[in-house]
Amino acid sequence: MLSPNEYFRRRPIFIRPACVLAFLCFLTLAFSTDLKAQDYRPFRSDLESIKERSNWTLGPFRIDPSLQFDLSHDSSVYGTYGRQEPVPDYIASVALPFTVFLPFHDRLILSLTERPEYLYFFDLKDERSFNNSYSLGARLLLLNRLVLSGAYGSNRAKYRFSSEIERRAFQQVESSSGSLFLETARETAIGVIGSSSRYTYEDALLPGGVTPLSAALDRKEDSVGLEFYRQIFINGSFFLSFGFTDYTFLNPQSSHRDSYSYQTNAGIRFPFLGRARGLLSLGYKNLIPRGPDRKRYSGPVGNTSLDFRFTRFNLRFQLLRDAPFSYYIDSIFFIENRLGAGLSFYLTRFLRLDYDFSYGRSEYPETVLIPLPDGSEQETQRKDTYRSHSASAVFRVIRNIGIGMRASYVDRRSNYLYNMDRWIAGLFLIYDF
Repeated sequence: MLSPNEYFRRRPIFIRPACVLAFLCFLTLAFSTDLKAQDYRPFRSDLESIKERSNWTLGPFRIDPSLQFDLSHDSSVYGTYGRQEPVPDYIASVALPFTVFLPFHDRLILSLTERPEYLYFFDLKDERSFNNSYSLGARLLLLNRLVLSGAYGSNRAKYRFSSEIERRAFQQVESSSGSLFLETARETAIGVIGSSSRYTYEDALLPGGVTPLSAALDRKEDSVGLEFYRQIFINGSFFLSFGFTDYTFLNPQSSHRDSYSYQTNAGIRFPFLGRARGLLSLGYKNLIPRGPDRKRYSGPVGNTSLDFRFTRFNLRFQLLRDAPFSYYIDSIFFIENRLGAGLSFYLTRFLRLDYDFSYGRSEYPETVLIPLPDGSEQETQRKDTYRSHSASAVFRVIRNIGIGMRASYVDRRSNYLYNMDRWIAGLFLIYDF
């Protein structure tokens, strides 16, 4: 199966003044590439992948651009709360993500990733937004065995950043990270990684909340960890990680949320191409609030997304379990569980039919008071459930590029806040037909 990066012809262009200027700009951006846990790649494998997948060449620069487009109708843009009527609208989004690589003598890789996106609402002008994220990075090979990496990234976007919040809101994340890994000739790597991230939100009071979003969730996260990777097949590896994270909330009225956590993960990252693709990751997390008499989370976590391809069928599985921070003041965090499965069938060489189902459940450790019809209140633990069904038809345009039509139904049921039903239908562009 063709990679999305094989769609375009490579066209070498040599413009020396532009190359020199861009090179000087890169040198001023010392440590960057978006370092992601469970996504480490050996230096030489990363270098070969860059050479193979870059669509364009501009002097010494290798450029990997793409286009993302989506047009949809959302029957309930804001969700619903209490007796609020659903507000529908048409939404269009266009994004032009690209990555620029600058390799030096098979020893140094500099990179820049940029993703500008515009979200256009046809009627709700206040919801229109320009979203943008970028990351700057460097990887340096020392003594043929040591790999020193660094990264800085920024992401500002208006979207539904949490399953417990139905409205879009601005979230800005600024992060920096660095790592030092020892690689062996057998594609094994072990190293330490550290990162610091700052999360800030818009100053808005959301339905059901008693404090502004920024006051409740603005925070800083500092992490350090030890990671191990072992290649077990081409472009795929087994990983094991141990980490510690400290969470400091920036607003004094949310200081009771200050926490720290220990987490370990193990799993397999499958190749980007082949019959099996994706990430299998399971682990254990211990989240401990610093405030007295606050409940902690100690239990399994997971973030798994797998895709199996054979003959005319694709099978997909998803598993998510974590303890993210809650916006609502009653609970510092909530336990989120989500399971998903999907099936694709290639009816012809140019038509693919998809169906996906997802079920999720959120549980809150702290008790809340729920009003009853007779005017009294009952103390209970909040529980939310989510279900979604999605069906689509995708038509091949050229090679692996396709245009699809999708219809989705999402429902949410809660014993505390509100119930919600939403229909979303529209067009989208894909690169993995």
